[in-house]
Formats: sequence, C-alpha cells, structure tokens
Amino acid sequence: MWQWNTQLAGGSGASCLIPRTFHRLAAPSSSLSLGSGWVVAVRSNSAWMVAQQHSPAPLGRRHLSTAIPYQQPSQASASSFKPVNTCATLLHTLSDAPVTTFDAMLLGEQILVHGRSQTNTHARMIEADEGGRLRWNARLESRLLLASALGNIKQTDLLSRRSVLLSPPERDAFLRNLNKRREGMPISYVTGTKEFWGMEFQVNPEVLIPRPDSETLIETCLELYTNGQRPTHILDLGTGSGCLLIALLHEFPKAKGIGTDICADSLVVARRNQAKLVKSPERCVFVECDWLTEPHKIKQDIETTFELVVSNPPYVPDGQATPGTASFEPARALFGGSDGLAMFRRLATSPELPAMMRKGSHLVLEIGIGQAEPVRDMFAATSSALRFKQCTRDLGGIERCLVFEYV
Repeated sequence: MWQWNTQLAGGSGASCLIPRTFHRLAAPSSSLSLGSGWVVAVRSNSAWMVAQQHSPAPLGRRHLSTAIPYQQPSQASASSFKPVNTCATLLHTLSDAPVTTFDAMLLGEQILVHGRSQTNTHARMIEADEGGRLRWNARLESRLLLASALGNIKQTDLLSRRSVLLSPPERDAFLRNLNKRREGMPISYVTGTKEFWGMEFQVNPEVLIPRPDSETLIETCLELYTNGQRPTHILDLGTGSGCLLIALLHEFPKAKGIGTDICADSLVVARRNQAKLVKSPERCVFVECDWLTEPHKIKQDIETTFELVVSNPPYVPDGQATPGTASFEPARALFGGSDGLAMFRRLATSPELPAMMRKGSHLVLEIGIGQAEPVRDMFAATSSALRFKQCTRDLGGIERCLVFEYV
C-alpha cells in the first residue's frame, strides 16, 4: 500500500493533488518493482508530493519520468529527507529495462533536468534568450537526442511510434547521446546536425555551430539586391561549415561561390554540406588558404572579381566565450585577440581584399556586441576603397552586420 505524507512534501497544500497522482502511479503496466522502504517523490504541476511504500509494489514504467526514487531516512522528516543519485537511478532504468519510444523521451527529459545539479557551470545544458535569462529545453532536447539515436529521423515522427520498443542498440545510442549532453557537449555536436536558413547542416567540433544571429547576414545580403540585380560571384572568408555560402547560393541560384578556410578538417565538413545541399557542385568551391595572404589560391578557381564578399570572422575577445562553448568549439573560429578585433584589422588594412572586388560590390561582416563603431572607424581610417554603407540589427536589436561598398 501507499501512504502519502504531505508534510515531507512541504506542507498540506499539496494534499488536493494526491488522488490524481496516486492513480497515475497505480497504473497496471509495469516492469519495475521498488522494494519496501523506498520513498517516491512525485511532481504534479508545481507541487511535490512524497509517498512512502510499506510493501513491494509495481511502478509503471511510463511514470518513471515523474516519479523520482528517494531512500527513506531512519527518521523521516523534512530536514533529514535526502535524495539518492537521481540521474544514476534513471540511467540505470533506461539501460536495464525495455522501454518504448515515449518512455525513453520522458526518461531522457528527466535525466537532462536532474543532471543539471550534478554538473558544473560549464556543463549545464542551458540556453540564454535575448534578455539573458536561462531556460531549459530538456523536453525538446530529449526528443532530438532520441531522433538522432534512431537514425536521424524527424522528431515529429517520434509521436507516430510512441509504443514501439527501442532495440538494445537504439537504447545504447540514446544513452550515449544523453551522457554527452549531460557532460555539456552542445546538442548540435551530439546529433551532428544544425538547422540554418531552413536547411540542415552537418557539424562537428572542427566547425563553429551556425547561430540564428548569423541569419541576419543572409537577410542583409538579400536586402542589398532588391532592385533586380543579383551577385554572380560570392566569396566567403572563413567558411567553416559552409553555411553562409550555401545559404546565399540557395537564394541566388545563378551565382557561383568560393569558401575559404585555413583548416582542412573544417573544409571536409563544408564539402559534405555542399554534396548534400548544393544541387550543382560546380557552383561551389572550397579552398584551403589564408583569407588574404594567399589570394592566388582563390583566383585559380574563379578568374574574376566578386560582387559580394561575406565573412563571420572570430570576434570574441580572448577568454570571454560563453561558459561551455569554448570547451567544445574551435578556438580559431571564436577568438579574435584581446579585443576581438584582430581579424577586422586584417580586413581593413589588406590591399588584397579590394583587389578581389569590383566597383559597386559589397563586403558584409558579422560583428559582436559593441563592435560596430570601432570596426566602422577602423575601415574609415585605413581603407579608402571600402566605404561604410549600413548597419543591420538582429532580432534582439543588437548591431550584428556591417556593410561596406567598394567605390
């Protein structure tokens, strides 16, 4: 039998919720029996309730996501009531018992949520919205991790197979994904994919994960060509995954483009995305070279100048990356010197950049917070060929892109 103790739950205010939760726990389907002396805390809405089990009884497998095992102290009281390792318990349940797709999603959600308190700041699976507030996406992440473990099916397809049992290899793959995420690895690296501009790009720790902020650069480029003119040749400096160049080629179907990067491993990823997302491979070439010191490597592939040059250079000041990010993403794609402006200085002072452009062409740069004015002044002081044209803000109202025109 189950005896409810609302005092342990934090007061009598939760008593009105007990019957409904008790009914859920008493569901007939089960694969796990908790021995006598276990205590289970159940979350319902915003309240927590505690039930003490005096005799062994089955616990429904599908309710494990809301039923968190606790060990009963010798003298049960609010002060001495201590939890066991919840994540370990849930992980053991997931690895040891047959589970359906639906059960796995619920278990995964709770493992991610409760793993928060067992990891350091750098490993917390959190996101910051525009106001800097932290929010959890454990439910969505659990679905994405499971969809990846099942062969990168769409997460929406999970709902149509809620009652399908996971095979042992699928369950093991899901557990590996969960553990990587609990250790703080960005979910895009765990799943190997990231959506950008409506397309799914392959990513790994050799390339920067595409950000929604970078879509502002694509929107800015589209706004530059609303009068019927279109760029025919596009250059992407520091291409990484190739997301900017491939998105622009998608929007300008008659254009050709070159993406450059100093890292051969990054270009492996870019070429995979090219093969997957660019229908005509001759439209897109990726070249391993320094942005500006090896222009001959660019010109040997396209013997022309460019109407549009784009770049998302590393602009984070050294040592100021968001906790967790710097541990996984490549430093060469993140950090731009002590003030974050080192790569912008190279662009502003290089004689090679204007030589690759033609009159009326545009340079579009993504910038970090507070960098609009210093970058604009930098070009005004050092480059007579590139004149500032406009600044574009992202959806958060932050100055995100600068446009310079070759005159």
